[in-house]
Amino acid sequence: MSSLFGLLDLGGSAIQAQNAGIATAANNSANVNTEGYTRQRVDLRANLGSPVYGGVTFGDPLRVGDELLAGRQRDIGGSSGYFDRLSTILLDLEGVMTAAEGDIPAGLGELFGNLNNVASSPLDPQVREAAVASAERLAFAFRQQADEVTRSREDADERVRDTASEASGLSSEIAKLNQSIQLQNDPVLLDQRDQFALRLAELVGGQARIDDDGQMRFLLDNGSVLVDGARSASIEASVDTALGGFSRVEVVDGPHRLDITRKINSGELGADLHFRDTVTSDLVVEIDQLAFDVATNLNAVHRAGQALNGTTGQDLFVEPLAVSGAATSFEVNSVLSADAVFLASGTVGQAVGDNGGMLALLNTKEQLLASGGTRTFVEESVRFISNIGQDVRASVVDQKFHDAQRNSIEALRDSVSGVSLEEELNRLSQFQHASEANMRFVQTIDQMLSRMIDTL
Repeated sequence: MSSLFGLLDLGGSAIQAQNAGIATAANNSANVNTEGYTRQRVDLRANLGSPVYGGVTFGDPLRVGDELLAGRQRDIGGSSGYFDRLSTILLDLEGVMTAAEGDIPAGLGELFGNLNNVASSPLDPQVREAAVASAERLAFAFRQQADEVTRSREDADERVRDTASEASGLSSEIAKLNQSIQLQNDPVLLDQRDQFALRLAELVGGQARIDDDGQMRFLLDNGSVLVDGARSASIEASVDTALGGFSRVEVVDGPHRLDITRKINSGELGADLHFRDTVTSDLVVEIDQLAFDVATNLNAVHRAGQALNGTTGQDLFVEPLAVSGAATSFEVNSVLSADAVFLASGTVGQAVGDNGGMLALLNTKEQLLASGGTRTFVEESVRFISNIGQDVRASVVDQKFHDAQRNSIEALRDSVSGVSLEEELNRLSQFQHASEANMRFVQTIDQMLSRMIDTL
């Protein structure tokens, strides 16, 4: 009878093990569309025993993951985050730079076209007013583009602060999960940690590794440690007057602070910093320089000309005091705005109706007066817009390349760790049949025991 009781225990443990398999397969099927979910398998283990006894036991479900693929996915996340963000903000900037109301090349073309009309009809008041109006539209285009680029820099700076805050939160969460996983190796916690690490890599680049103790360490590309087991550092963005009031980015670990503003070259944070501190910073300087060159050179020629009322020495535009800020302060001389008769279309000493002053202004169109005497005004205005277009195309190409890499790695990861409904249904069927067979086995042993008891 004792042998029958042993067989009954064997059958009972087998039923529990097969039911655990059913539960695991059902859980996999339920999470088929859960982002970041790693397929699990039941941990079935044979009991040691004699040829008659032994049976099966089960442990906690095991994740069917590949840490090499997970690490590669995080590695590509930094570059994907960088080019996804950079291509988006560069496309927005290109749209701003080519907007009709802020198109400097078009504004220059319109101004010189209207100045040519004045040269043809210097006494026509409507033609003269149209020329002054086109100068005002050009001034507006300079101000508009300068303001939009500055606003783009400010938006990037705000994103830098938001990204730093999100990255700090993720670092803290990974450290907490490290601590929990050390106490309980729960697959759900492991999945959460992988997802947080992937998002952190997309934000700031860097690398995450799982050491032999099962703890995750996360390092930035410059070697700064964000997560070390249950400890985490934070990323803080604070206003820095040395950066013109924009944010300085630091890794803060207790009393230690490390400035990494110029050391982050990947992730969304790296893209925003590059955009803020290089792309738009350089563009502001270029727009200011062109505004300064246009105003000072046209003013010099205009002052030497003669207006219809015989006056001389008037500026066409308000003379800029310095290169910095020249675009944002670009204005037509209020005297000309009030009365187009002051447009210096003639040559000093010549009769009313002379167009020598206007021809001199027109000559500046083809002269190399911009970019240190290397380009015309129109060439320079087209150049920096073209450079943005080239940056956009290059970033889009890089984005597609890294997206393809990411998709390829995700496909590999899914083939190893993802859920296949067909496979899980087959497993459900296998475990179900095994459970039913074990149930019949238990019922048979139970019937045998009942008969033996009745006989006794």
